[in-house]
Amino acid sequence: MSRRADASLIGLFAAVVLIAGCTVDTSNQAPAAPEMPSTWRVTSDMSFVKADIKPISQKLGGLVAKLRNTTYDVEGKPVKLNTIIAATPEDAEKIMASLLKKKPEEFLHRDGLTIYEFVGTDYVIPDIHAGKVYLLAGSGS
Repeated sequence: MSRRADASLIGLFAAVVLIAGCTVDTSNQAPAAPEMPSTWRVTSDMSFVKADIKPISQKLGGLVAKLRNTTYDVEGKPVKLNTIIAATPEDAEKIMASLLKKKPEEFLHRDGLTIYEFVGTDYVIPDIHAGKVYLLAGSGS
């Protein structure tokens, strides 16, 4: 085989490895922020990487597999929604129990492995309630 053929094969092999290595693994990404009422406008949306999730898992007492924090503007008021995906049903139970020690149930909703935690001041409680009702209607719970 000539040097040019060798170089072409090496180039082709490198291209195949490069293309194969460029596939996007979405399994570690948190799910998109849930659909919320039309009056809720997203102002920031952040998905956490595993390194940032580990201390949160420790704080919550259960393994968090994925985490997303979305801030909404609800008629001029900020409401945050943490979407927490637990690693197992047991972890979801532990995380939910931990959160219930810190805040009222009206700020939380669990749907399988997914836990939604609303964060806001007292003056947004009616908006949080409306958001939770909207989530309940969408999840069938």
